[in-house]
Parts: sequence; structure tokens; C-alpha cells
Amino acid sequence: MTMTNVNISNVKMGVWMKNGNLTVNGGTISEVQTGITMTGGGRLMVNEGTRITFTSGGTRNYGIGVGGEVTANITGAEITGSGSGKGTGVYATGAKAVTMEEVRISNVSEGVEAKGGILAMKGGSIGFMGEYGISLNQGGGVLKDVRMIYTGSSPTADFIKVVDGTVIAEGIKIDGNGYGQGMSVTQKGHVVLIKPNYINVDKGMTVSEGIVRMFGGEIGFTGDYGVYLKKGGAALIAVTIKGNRTGKTGIKLNEGRIDLYKTNIRDVHKGMTITEGIVRMEGGSMEFKGDYGVYLTKSIAALKNVRITGPSNKGTGVYVQSGVGAVMMKEVRISEVEKGVEVISGNLMMHKGSVAFNGGHGVSLIGGNAALKDVNITGQDHETEVAVKALMGTVAIKGGEMSNVGTGVEATNGGAVWLVDTSLRDVYKGVSVEDGVVHMEGGEIGFMGERGVSLTRGQALLDDVSITGPGDEGTGCMQRGRER
Repeated sequence: MTMTNVNISNVKMGVWMKNGNLTVNGGTISEVQTGITMTGGGRLMVNEGTRITFTSGGTRNYGIGVGGEVTANITGAEITGSGSGKGTGVYATGAKAVTMEEVRISNVSEGVEAKGGILAMKGGSIGFMGEYGISLNQGGGVLKDVRMIYTGSSPTADFIKVVDGTVIAEGIKIDGNGYGQGMSVTQKGHVVLIKPNYINVDKGMTVSEGIVRMFGGEIGFTGDYGVYLKKGGAALIAVTIKGNRTGKTGIKLNEGRIDLYKTNIRDVHKGMTITEGIVRMEGGSMEFKGDYGVYLTKSIAALKNVRITGPSNKGTGVYVQSGVGAVMMKEVRISEVEKGVEVISGNLMMHKGSVAFNGGHGVSLIGGNAALKDVNITGQDHETEVAVKALMGTVAIKGGEMSNVGTGVEATNGGAVWLVDTSLRDVYKGVSVEDGVVHMEGGEIGFMGERGVSLTRGQALLDDVSITGPGDEGTGCMQRGRER
């Protein structure tokens, strides 16, 4: 059947066909509950100039519905809902393939729903107000240069929803108006995103037992997170995640693994929260406004050549907690924070890089272990600042420099610090030991205040160390109480 410039209105079903071929050239189908329905095999072609307007009512309303091994090609059509919050633009269940080019879907509850088969969209737009813009359950999808806008207010809406399917999307543009989620991937779904642009969504994406790879593009969110990964995998390459100042956490990981390469996280309250899983990050940056750049517990994080920047005088660059967490950092630069790195019963390794902090400490260890090599730690000349603190933990330091702080090294309550060829310069106090252990071999202490080394119980062993004071005052080494 071929229909050219045919107008149909005020009926329940506009066109219904089973086991055949249908071509629609232009014309309008309006005031219907379902526009075009085709099942049982065959081919559907809807061409430029065709306009379909459907209303609410009934159990399922849609502009175009296909199934039963149908192949559909839709080009340049307009599909419009009633605006009542019901109905789907294109509904495909069991169809062999649905291809759309420059199709404009608007004023619908859901944009496109596909169950099985292949969905391909190029250009065009979807304006929806319900639970999803595009839903793919099993099957495969290819999207290119599709624009989507959300006009509803649901906190659970998804622009793209993938359940046990595979999607490749390039150049998609999403505007959430402060609501909705960019994408949801579940049940072994697999998505590849190429230069997407998420604007003003509440949440960026959730991946649960699925895999996402994203190359370039931007996620701009205002709510809880940019990316949330649970029992899945994700790789983000040259991606920008922006919290727009109100976004809480850039990335949240709860089981699974995420790889970041030259990815930037900024304008967020917290950079990354890793409760369980593995994170690898090379290049890129994290700029946070609140509590921390990286929070880690029961997890492993490997950071290389990453810049972590705080809000000037508050927050912690990297926070490791709960015993089995481990952070490995190489050439990582932490700055504009109150506390650089804080480890509670975890493990830390730093190679090169720097920590510039304001008011708190550079590296603090409460239990656990830390190893630093060629790391420079700088304060802001506050007497209360401590470059390295060890409380019931062990820190090994080789090379590097500590400067412009109140105390260079502080070991208390069983804490132990080993230093080899490390320089402490422009510090008020060099080394302070109270019920702890410090072993310093080589290096220098240049202090400006009361003393270079202070021992109150505990042990201090200095070998080939140069200690220089302020000139006419201060004490090089002072011991109070008996050495353990």
C-alpha cells in the first residue's frame, strides 16, 4: 500500500497493517490513539512531510508502532503527542530494524522504545516529559547527532536507558533543564559514547552491571553525581565532568573499575567517592569546592600526572580510610587544600609530585603505611601546620623537601618516620617526637623557631644530618624524658 498526502483524523487507529509493505508520503494523521501500526513482517516507509499527532486514552498510545519482524524506515517525519504525559513517539517490539533520519518527536511521555532488533537514529530531536527519551531493551542501537530535551520534573527520568543491549552514540546533545539522568545502563548493557554533550541534567549516568566507554564530550550535572558505577566497568577518555557548582560528586564507584585518561572533574563538592573497586586515572584534573578530591575505602586508586585543587583553605586532597584501601600516586600535584593527604589504617605511595596546603597538614597517617619519594610538601607559614604526621603508623620518606610549615615531621603515639636525604627548610620546628620514632639519614633541617629536633620520650636517630637555626636563638636538639 502507498499513501501520498492522505489526511486521517478523529479515529482510534490511523493506519493498521499486517504482513505487507506500506509507504507513507506526506499527509497528516491526527486526533488518533495510535498513528501507524504494522506487524507480522514486511517493510514500512514513512517519508518527508508526514505528520502524526496522537492523543491520550487507551492502554498504549504511540505515533508509530512496529513489531513482528517489520523493517521500518522513517525520514523527516514529525510525531507529536497530546502533552498529557502519556504515549510514546515510536514503539518497536520485536521489529527487525527501525531506522530514523531527521525525525522530530515532541510533547510525548516517552520518545522511542525498542525491544530487540536494531534501532538507528541520525539527526532529529526528541522532546519528552515522562520516564525516558530512548529505551533499548536487548538488541542494538546507533545514534548520531540526536538532540533530546526533557520538559518534565521526574527525578527518575532517563534520556537513554539501556538494558542488556549495545548502543553506539556520537554527537548526541541532551538538555535536562535541571532534571533527569543522562543515561542508565544495566544488566550487561554496553554503551560507547563519542563526544556527547549533557547539559543541565540532575545526574549524568548510572552504570550497574554494564560497561560504558566515553570518548570526549561533557557531562554537566546539578544533582548527586556525574557518573555512578556499581558492579560494572567504565572508561572515560578526554571527558569533562562539571558540577555547575551545585553538583555533589563527580564520580561515585561502588564495586567495579573505572579508567580515566585526561579527564577533568570540576565545580563539584567532592571529586571521587570510591567505596569499593578500582580507579586508574592518568592526566586530567579534579577541582573540588567542598570535602575532598578523592575519598577511598576498601578500594585501590592509581593516579598519575593528576592535578587536584581544593577551595583554598578547606577540604582534603586525598582521603584513605578503613584498612584495606590503597592509593598509589605518581607526579600528582595537590594544592589549595587544608589537608593534602589523610590516611586512616590504609596504604599510601607517592612518587614525585607535590602537596601545597593551608592550615592543616601535608600528609597525615593514623595507622597504616606510607612511602614518599621525591615529594615536595609546602605550607603557608602557619605555626600549627605539619608537613608529615605519623600517629600509630609508619612513614618512609626519601628525597623531597618540606618547607614553610610550623613542624616538618611529627611522630606520636607509636608513629614512626624514616627519612633519607630529605630537606626541611624554613620550618618553625624541624622534627617533633613524642612516644614515637624518627630515623633521619642525610638531608638537612633549617628551622626558624625554638628547635630543630624535639624528643619527648621515644627514639630519634640522626645520621649525617645538617641542622641550621635562626642565628642567635633556638636549640638544635632537645630531649625531654627518657629515650625508649
